[in-house]
Amino acid sequence: MTSVSAPLTSMVTIFLNFLPNIIAAIIIIAFGAFLSKLVKQLVVKALRKTKLDTLQEKCGIEAKQGSGFSDVIGAIAYALVMIVFVVAATQVLNIPSISDPATSMVSQIFNVIPSVFVAIVLVAFGIFLANLVGNLLETVLSGTGLDQWSRGFMPHEEGSEEPSVSVSHVVNVIVKVVIDIIFVVAAIQILNIQVLTNVGTAIIGYMPAVLAAVLVLVVAWIGGNAAEKAILKSNPKASGVAFATKAAVIALAVFMALSQLGIAEKIINVLFLVMVASVGIAFAISFGIGGRDWAKSTLEGISKSTEDQLDDKGSH
Repeated sequence: MTSVSAPLTSMVTIFLNFLPNIIAAIIIIAFGAFLSKLVKQLVVKALRKTKLDTLQEKCGIEAKQGSGFSDVIGAIAYALVMIVFVVAATQVLNIPSISDPATSMVSQIFNVIPSVFVAIVLVAFGIFLANLVGNLLETVLSGTGLDQWSRGFMPHEEGSEEPSVSVSHVVNVIVKVVIDIIFVVAAIQILNIQVLTNVGTAIIGYMPAVLAAVLVLVVAWIGGNAAEKAILKSNPKASGVAFATKAAVIALAVFMALSQLGIAEKIINVLFLVMVASVGIAFAISFGIGGRDWAKSTLEGISKSTEDQLDDKGSH
């Protein structure tokens, strides 16, 4: 029976020799879970006393139950402590194929933690600064009477005399978005993620063109509405001409904005030339057919007036 019992004896011996490692790993993980939970509770309580969650509200971030800054940082602390004990448990098990990669991963995590912390602080400060500057600028612009002056040019909800959005609020949103993007890109550069850094740099480089395009569209919208109202005020029956003028101004602004953004510039230029030529041809045809009698009488009047003037000069 030696040939049968020898493998079983060897297996049991290996298991019994490995059993202390398993028990030690379980004890380490259990202690790590207890310590991680304790660290999380201490971190959350300490951060709540510093009123860190109020900073979250000032940054304009709505915090739901369990999603405050203190809760998030506490969860991160729990995960980090737990990872350390899990890796220690794998080292106790003495399985290099598992423990070596896990140890390397933990080292990389702890090396990048300072950069992540700085990036988070930078983004939080950027959000706070964006809200501060945006709200301050909205208050200043609203106090100058810009909203009252532009209320007639802004879109209105159906059945309401008040505009659905004000110019000062639009400026507020644009400023917030621009500042947030700048700080997010700066945070990505700190993390040294090359792909995201290239994307962020490209976005910031493209941002002036986007802002210029938005400014062109806003000015065109206000100018088109002003022209429409001016035409209707001078001639209430010329609603078609007023609408056509507004549409022409906005269409021209759209072409300018797309050209500014660099979106298919050749195609846009060709479309613009085609549109202008089409309008000119349509006007010529409509004038030649619909205004033929008027043009004939006008030219006859001019010719007769010229002949009378020549006769008067000849008699003198």
